[in-house]
Amino acid sequence: MVVALMTIILVQTKITKANNQIDSAKSKADILEERKAAIEAKKTEWQENIAAKKEELQQKRCEVAQKRISTKFGQLENNRKMYQTVYANMNSRLTRLVQRLDEAKLDTTQLKTDLATLNTMIEKLHTDYAAFATEFKGTETAACEKTKVEFKNQFTEARAKTAQIKKDRTAIKDFFNSTIKPELQSLKAEIAEEAEQAKIKAKNKIKQNETTDTTTPSSETTTTAETEILN
Repeated sequence: MVVALMTIILVQTKITKANNQIDSAKSKADILEERKAAIEAKKTEWQENIAAKKEELQQKRCEVAQKRISTKFGQLENNRKMYQTVYANMNSRLTRLVQRLDEAKLDTTQLKTDLATLNTMIEKLHTDYAAFATEFKGTETAACEKTKVEFKNQFTEARAKTAQIKKDRTAIKDFFNSTIKPELQSLKAEIAEEAEQAKIKAKNKIKQNETTDTTTPSSETTTTAETEILN
């Protein structure tokens, strides 16, 4: 009887020990899962903080870029107004000069044709400059709405158009110096030549009048003497 009782107690003890070991194993698994979950939560929080800081930094950078682009665009607009004023004044002076040349009865046909070509070149400059300014202004929005690579590409394309502006201005300058200016100098030379010829004619006329005035009294004296002799 005692032996049977002890056997039962021993079996129960083993069962209890086995159950405790199972519970202990479950507790360790739970602890590991909790630790793993905590690590994942920290990792997620860290990644979110990094993303937030990165986004904040990107926002500050794009705002700085927008401010610089806005300032530069203002300068571009001032330059455009300056170009418009300079070329408008040049056109006004040339127009007045052509009018004076026409009044002087000079042939300005070729000059007028070349001035029309010059005005076409100036209009092309204004058109190209307006297109450049508009595209450059568009990069202000792209600074915050597009990716860094997309913004850089768009900005580079806009800046590349400055080469065409320089080309237009150089073409205008070269055409004026090589074509318009020589024609103006030639026409002015004609005016100077005509003025010199008119001056010479005026001098000759004065001399002719002086000669006539000097010889006329001598003729009258001879006539009077002849008359006296005849009488």
